[in-house]
Amino acid sequence: MFDNIIGQQRALTQLSRQISEARLPPALLFHGPQYSGKLSSALELARVLSCRGDGAWRCTCESCVQQRTLDHPLTLMTGSRYFVQDIAACAEALKKAPMTATVYLFLRSVQKLVRRFDPVLWEGEENRISKSIGQLEAIREALDGIAPGAELPAAEQLDRRIERILDATARIMGSRASDNIPIHTIRSIAYWSHLSSGDSHKVVILENAERMHDGSRNALLKVLEEPPPGLTIILLSGNQAAIPATVRSRVRPYAFSERSVEQTADVLRKIFRETEPRYASIRQYFMQNAYLSKTGFDMLARRFLELVLAELNEQPAQRLDAIAGELNEAADKDGYRYFFEELSGACRRILLREHGEPHHSSLPLSLLEGWQRELLRHQRYQESFHMRGDLVLQSLWFSMRKHHAKVH
Repeated sequence: MFDNIIGQQRALTQLSRQISEARLPPALLFHGPQYSGKLSSALELARVLSCRGDGAWRCTCESCVQQRTLDHPLTLMTGSRYFVQDIAACAEALKKAPMTATVYLFLRSVQKLVRRFDPVLWEGEENRISKSIGQLEAIREALDGIAPGAELPAAEQLDRRIERILDATARIMGSRASDNIPIHTIRSIAYWSHLSSGDSHKVVILENAERMHDGSRNALLKVLEEPPPGLTIILLSGNQAAIPATVRSRVRPYAFSERSVEQTADVLRKIFRETEPRYASIRQYFMQNAYLSKTGFDMLARRFLELVLAELNEQPAQRLDAIAGELNEAADKDGYRYFFEELSGACRRILLREHGEPHHSSLPLSLLEGWQRELLRHQRYQESFHMRGDLVLQSLWFSMRKHHAKVH
């Protein structure tokens, strides 16, 4: 078990031992940085718990077959995720090396999105996802025939299908209301968890659990306090401290760490079939996909920082508009999220005095802290208040320039 996960031996050894000794708790928390394999490990745990055989990855029991394609009815997934970049990166792997392994990889990346719309999660609230129904149908139609054991479409047709899937995914992400797991979804999970499933095991995976609002957290607490037999709840989080103590006290934590350089290279080579040593991290590989941004979000962030630090007598409106124009084309709403993440990362690298960032040696800690506060504030403007992206960038530029002027 867990043979398909690269790295994270400490957490996975702990899980394997508890499974073999029948000591696995009913509620778990996988916490750690992005791209550290938390969801992959949770899905593998779901497969092992429902397996009718010996738990091996290649087990041919019906349950394992369904779990490998993420189509098992007793495993539910909800919560936000970087769907567009995930699907785009897996599509590149499929096109680069069309084989059974990359078919599984791509299919699972799409299923991670599709299963978020499982009828169990939206019973009685179907109107909330009405805008996404047509796009989901387009995804299913384009995905038809792309399956393990089936002959793949010709290269040009495969490219067109992938493009349709990516376009539909971006539209779904652009129409979503928020990243919060809504309270009605938690209540639906609670009701579903008490329904009889014979001797089959149920698994619920809540991704980015720290983003739940108070109502959803309170509803989840009721399930965690008295989980029904045969149910395992797995919370995934990139920020364990952001999860309330009342929730943390009812789950067992498993720490996932940043992968080493060697492990990162193994993931890129074995999973994504990337053999060129061009990427320092899995995140960088994901973010460089041309579908997300022709220029690359890291480069757009560097251009923005250069404008902030430049000696200008007037606002560089044309260059800010060019950055905003590309972000508006980049995976709808998520383009700005990726940009803000890269800009925040650039500020952290300057703080660590890494080379390659503009004017890195002359920026004091107080300035960088002020910039980070402005980044968080303006990201909230764009994501929560739906302000126009170009106006947000102009306001952010002005605010960061103002902080810079105070210390120079």
